[in-house]
Amino acid sequence: MSCILHLRGEGFDVTGFLAYSGITAYQVWDAGEPDAFGRERPYPGCKVAISDAEFSDLEGQVKDAIDFLTKHASALSELTRFGLPAAHGELEFAIETRMFDVGVQSDRFPPFLLMLAGNAGFTICLSQYPPSSDDR
Repeated sequence: MSCILHLRGEGFDVTGFLAYSGITAYQVWDAGEPDAFGRERPYPGCKVAISDAEFSDLEGQVKDAIDFLTKHASALSELTRFGLPAAHGELEFAIETRMFDVGVQSDRFPPFLLMLAGNAGFTICLSQYPPSSDDR
């Protein structure tokens, strides 16, 4: 998964929202459950796979995110009804860093994606990872 929607917040009715929205999460947790590092999660939440495009295909991830946000705009507008505080959703795009090959890496998001994410109350995160097979 290269683009993930993270939804988490105090009082968030994850199960109710997922049932209402028809959105499928690949991970759901309650407050107090341990995360991958064994730390106690302070809030309930879930992770939704938005794109399976390659880490080198940010354009494909953006297209998939626009499709998802457009398709689910109505359901996502109801998140606060299920107790998710505003700005507690995050779209995370995961890409391979190109910093080994370029002096400056600049990646841009189109205004339409920014508008859809903003309307849903989501932040956008760009996570860079080293190439999976690097000879350096």
